[in-house]
Amino acid sequence: MTLLQKVAPTTTTNFTNNLMEVVAQPSTLKRIDTKFDWKASDKLSFMGRFNDHPFTVQNVQPWNPEGILRNGDDDDHGETYGVTVAATYVATPHFVINGSWGITRAVQILTVFDDNEKYGATVLGIAGTNLEALPEGGGMPQFNINGYSGYGYNYPYLDYDDPTVNYDASASWIKGRHTLKFGTVNHDEHMNHLENSPDQFSFNGGSTSSSAAGAAQPNQFNSFADFLLGDPNYWQNSLQPFTWSRLITHQYSAYVMDTWQASRKLTVNAGVGWAYLPVPTHGSYGLENYIESTNTYEVCGYGGVPMNCGIDAGKGVWSPNLGFAYRPFNGFVVRGGAAIGAEQFNVGRDLMYNYPEDIGYSQSTANQYAPVLNPNVNTTGIAPLAGSLSEGVPTLPIPNYKNGIIPLPVGASVYFLPQRLVHGYVESYNLTIEKQVRTWLAQVGFVGNESIHQHMRYNVNYGMIGGGGASDQLYAEVGTTGMTEISSLMHSKYDSLQATLTRSFANGFQLKGTYTYSKWLGLCCDNSGFGGLATTPIPQYMRLNYAPMGSDQRQIFNLSGIAQSPFGKGKKYVQTGAGAAVLGGWQLGAVAFIHSGFPFGIGAPGNSLNAPGSNQRADQVKPHVAIKGGTQEYFDVTAYAEVNAARFGTSGDNSVYGPGAKNVDASLFRTFTLPEHISAQFRIESMNLTNTPHFANPGTWLGSVSAFNPDGTIAAGANLNGFGQITGTSANSRPADQRYFRLGMKILF
Repeated sequence: MTLLQKVAPTTTTNFTNNLMEVVAQPSTLKRIDTKFDWKASDKLSFMGRFNDHPFTVQNVQPWNPEGILRNGDDDDHGETYGVTVAATYVATPHFVINGSWGITRAVQILTVFDDNEKYGATVLGIAGTNLEALPEGGGMPQFNINGYSGYGYNYPYLDYDDPTVNYDASASWIKGRHTLKFGTVNHDEHMNHLENSPDQFSFNGGSTSSSAAGAAQPNQFNSFADFLLGDPNYWQNSLQPFTWSRLITHQYSAYVMDTWQASRKLTVNAGVGWAYLPVPTHGSYGLENYIESTNTYEVCGYGGVPMNCGIDAGKGVWSPNLGFAYRPFNGFVVRGGAAIGAEQFNVGRDLMYNYPEDIGYSQSTANQYAPVLNPNVNTTGIAPLAGSLSEGVPTLPIPNYKNGIIPLPVGASVYFLPQRLVHGYVESYNLTIEKQVRTWLAQVGFVGNESIHQHMRYNVNYGMIGGGGASDQLYAEVGTTGMTEISSLMHSKYDSLQATLTRSFANGFQLKGTYTYSKWLGLCCDNSGFGGLATTPIPQYMRLNYAPMGSDQRQIFNLSGIAQSPFGKGKKYVQTGAGAAVLGGWQLGAVAFIHSGFPFGIGAPGNSLNAPGSNQRADQVKPHVAIKGGTQEYFDVTAYAEVNAARFGTSGDNSVYGPGAKNVDASLFRTFTLPEHISAQFRIESMNLTNTPHFANPGTWLGSVSAFNPDGTIAAGANLNGFGQITGTSANSRPADQRYFRLGMKILF
């Protein structure tokens, strides 16, 4: 009740979306970019570059700005700066050598609200929370209640200091009809993080709902009741005992490429690359890794365990490529190519925080209709009792990690690598036709790629349908704790038709239009390596995960243009005098886009499924889901029903597409010529010039609905509570969706 007393009063009489305020979300970004060129001799030249980009971002939740309970507020600041030095040596007109060295350092510090107070431990009185010293251990833990906005910080305190060093060398040699390029590209990535996982509690309503066959699934009222009783179905805490966690990654690569002018009409490009990716380390010792086959846990580099954990990283990844350009006649070109590229993913990224780098306890309930168990609460001497907020979260001791092989305690969630790494790769291919008519250039073609053996998070401690936590694959060894393999399971396929029409810049005018029709399917929905399977890790149901990817946009149209004033010096009209001074030097630019929406699936309570590690999706009870298009009911919500049996729902992942968007950005530049070959350019840019809202996807959680019929369909007159309703906008990778302006000035000399 202590927490509820601090929640701000509602601002509307609505049952949902009833706590709204408009507040500022200030952010700043400064850019300092410098470059110098030095021609030491006729053959040798140097280039140097320095940049510094400091930033600040203050994230304040749009409700409750007065701070009665500041949910998710934080202050994010840092900077990215870099230094690059490069040299070019022209040995002969046909042989040129290049080399460069650079370092980029990214620094970020995130502070949370109430970072000066261990809010969970002192104010709320929950033992086992806020384990770190202040300010790292400050703030309020996350409380996630199904059907409601969460309470607590978005993310706990963090401090990143990540330098990356790059060192490259290359040479090009022209011999007859061949231009040969070869070289090496290498980088060392150092990650130094002071960061904990969030202290977290989740409430799914299972403790206060019926487990009888055919009974209604838990709703948001059950979830809130669980919260009032202090009975979570999941909890976790975190402690970083060594202060800083480090990860050092090396990548070494080499390549050779030949451009062959086979004839006046045909050019062929062929080459091959090779990359070696050793297993990352913590620096003075290796990663921690779980060996599933022997149920042992190793701290690599200690106790006779090899620094690379005995993992076979292979002898490198080969990346061949082949392309051509054929010009049968003037102004007409056919281009095509195919290539294989190595996956760009750090397989050790998740292992950076493994136990004991992070001494965190996490546990899910073994029974979807009961709270999580607390092994420290055992009054019977036979089995642990249900855990509760009043008892607190268990904590784990710091082990003697220098033994090399250490026991893995129940509650320690870990990531691990297989003993033989399979490196992922991407096969890409394209075929285009290009035609030029005067200043217009048209291009149309097919572009596609297929990602194979991409890495992703795969929970090997999954439970079976209806089996609950006791059916988890490693229940006897680690209980219900998540055990996640960085697996090369992921694959996806992207195919597209792409067309471009460009008018080259001439007479002060330029225009470009592009259109893409595409489809992106795969094991949904991880395209970054830091996600998992959308529905289930159970092997025999793996097909359920194959669906459109989350970023699958079927149609995208872009149109951009630049128009310069025809007046002023060197232009067609009014070249001198006051008219030239006033009317000259102006430039108008615009960028417009129209695109279709992103896909989404319909989630449902998974208590009847009772398969830990899997996500339930709703039953689709109509053959077609009608799109109504409104904000109050974007799609026909009666097309879906809850699942009251131990099985997966019949609806598909990402089977419905959200609203598309239209947008226009515009800019106006004015250039002034100053003495001594100096010019100044003033800029005003408008993002979302027409102030058109770009709606986000609607609510997709069926469990938000207030009432259901016995067969699981939505009851007549039920409150949707956000299900199928659009309650937000999408900023399209911008700071804000609403119209805003940017002013700037640029000095050229």
